[in-house]
Amino acid sequence: MRPTVKQMFGFTYVFVGDRLMLLFRNRTNQSEFNGVWLATTEEHFESLQKEFLVSPAWLVGFAKKQWLLIPINAGELEEYSLKACELILKGDIRLGRLSNPKSFGRKKKKGSAPTSDDSFSLFRSRNKTKEPE
Repeated sequence: MRPTVKQMFGFTYVFVGDRLMLLFRNRTNQSEFNGVWLATTEEHFESLQKEFLVSPAWLVGFAKKQWLLIPINAGELEEYSLKACELILKGDIRLGRLSNPKSFGRKKKKGSAPTSDDSFSLFRSRNKTKEPE
């Protein structure tokens, strides 16, 4: 298992194959959203929420419960981050969402039909893949 790491929009994205597994965020603006974001699906959100046992105020379900946020100031941040990595290594299907890492940072082809993410094309084209050593 070899992750692909990319940076965009103030996040560091971690992919395993074609699955977006988690994000890291540590910015000065909107610092309440800093931490480790676990990618999941609405189907698995509640199960993961129970597994990580953090205070409900620290859990945020965005985009129909597709993200589980472990805040940077949570006392359990390190413990839960390691736990998330262990679940990823075990192939736990509750973590991760299908998302092509190669499409992140790709420029839109001239003359192609508009897509819902055209507003992000400029940002994506400026980001490069970082492979771990």
